[in-house]
Amino acid sequence: MPDKPTVPAPFIYFEGITSLSFVNGIGKIAIEAGQIVAAPDGGTSYERVPVAHLVGNIEAIRRLREAIDGILLMAEPTSEGHAN
Repeated sequence: MPDKPTVPAPFIYFEGITSLSFVNGIGKIAIEAGQIVAAPDGGTSYERVPVAHLVGNIEAIRRLREAIDGILLMAEPTSEGHAN
């Protein structure tokens, strides 16, 4: 099989959901992560900032849910106590 060229794509790390909506058949999910910010006095603070907006039609949102459900199933412990 010939080598396929890889297409660069960002890795998006997130820790939470800022907001979500569904308008005119389009679902939108804003995701956020925390970051440490340097303060002028030499200290630091922790802020939650938006990192991406997931936007898709209802079929895309359903597929996203199926993918997330699949990951959650893989993470479930088996009878041996390990993830699937």
